[in-house]
Amino acid sequence: LPPLVTSVIASACLLADLVVVPVTPSAIDVPPTEETLRLIRTARASQRGGRPKALLVPNKVDPRGGYDEATRAAVMGLGERWGPSLHFSLDFVNAFAAGGWVGGHAPDSQAAAEIEALVLRLEKVLGLAPPPEGSQAGAPPASGVAPAG
Repeated sequence: LPPLVTSVIASACLLADLVVVPVTPSAIDVPPTEETLRLIRTARASQRGGRPKALLVPNKVDPRGGYDEATRAAVMGLGERWGPSLHFSLDFVNAFAAGGWVGGHAPDSQAAAEIEALVLRLEKVLGLAPPPEGSQAGAPPASGVAPAG
């Protein structure tokens, strides 16, 4: 990672309760992800309470799969907890292009369901109570997480 980016990420890790790390299923992305995790672990070691927590979120996952074993092993060897996968979907692309989030753009889509699953996982990791059933229809996720396609 570039030095300026590294210092910004390191500073953010010292302030964060949780760092969400997007991971594409590609061996080429493993080294920069490992560097980000090193910064998270350094911040965690320098403070009490095990902060920040980390959640690896596979994104742009090809729903057809077909990843080779070397890629699978490299990605799975990152050594932090995993969130639900976000598969590549044109619903994400179209929602972003329209300036909205996928739950408002395509509320019944698999993409929206994946974001909702991610929000539930984030709330669980942070120890937050989920919102009452049905209270978020068409609204951005309760945790304020801005989903990225």
